[in-house]
Amino acid sequence: MSLMPVEFIILVSNIFFIFNSQFHFQSSRNELTVNSIDSISVDPFPTDPTITIDSSDCQSVVIPIPNTLNQSASSGGAKPFTTMTPQEIANWIDRRSRVLFPAAFIFFNILYWGFVWI
Repeated sequence: MSLMPVEFIILVSNIFFIFNSQFHFQSSRNELTVNSIDSISVDPFPTDPTITIDSSDCQSVVIPIPNTLNQSASSGGAKPFTTMTPQEIANWIDRRSRVLFPAAFIFFNILYWGFVWI
């Protein structure tokens, strides 16, 4: 490293500092997002939802609403993202973040140190 100019050493140190700061910031932001989503509580869906319409002009009508949540869970398939509870969304984000953040950090360090040393 003694053959490199001082300006280059300062430049690569600044790049390393900026990217590492961003990784730490994004990791903290992700943790806060997951924790805030996970703390949301929702009322559970009724097992047999129906709509009842009463009117003096017609008879009482009951319209059953299909329960897609129980069907997708019972069939063994993964739930669509839009039907997940906040806790399931938080777990989904958390599982992927535990792989993506370290992998991106290792990838950046391989590129960075490969560039600096070669």
